[in-house]
Amino acid sequence: MTVSSTALLLIDVQASFPAREYWVEALAEQWRPQQRALLEAAKAQGIPLVRIFHEAPGSDTPFDPAQGLIRPLAGFEDSADVTFHKRVHNAFKRGSTLATSPGWSSAAFAPSSAARPPPGSARIWATRSISQATRP
Repeated sequence: MTVSSTALLLIDVQASFPAREYWVEALAEQWRPQQRALLEAAKAQGIPLVRIFHEAPGSDTPFDPAQGLIRPLAGFEDSADVTFHKRVHNAFKRGSTLATSPGWSSAAFAPSSAARPPPGSARIWATRSISQATRP
């Protein structure tokens, strides 16, 4: 098995969001084809997919696992190489899901195409929001 130092992070792309009052489907319609293209490009390059869901157990919101919405957003059911569940808004914050996961402590997060990780560090290319999509 070969360990890759590059992964595509699919963060918060889950069915919980359309159930929120602030969801704007018109914006999502603009974002979906770009996100889909990014996933297909990563798959074609053999880049592993890391899925990260946000959850808030006991909150009685769409982020409460009891509501049944902690699942991929429709159209993004791609098989992930690994899936994490976070309970904080920032998956990279000290003490959060990725910060405490083995093998991820030296990861560099690239929020825009202008930002590049330092040489020798793991490269994680992520999409975080409708307005932000990064590709190597």
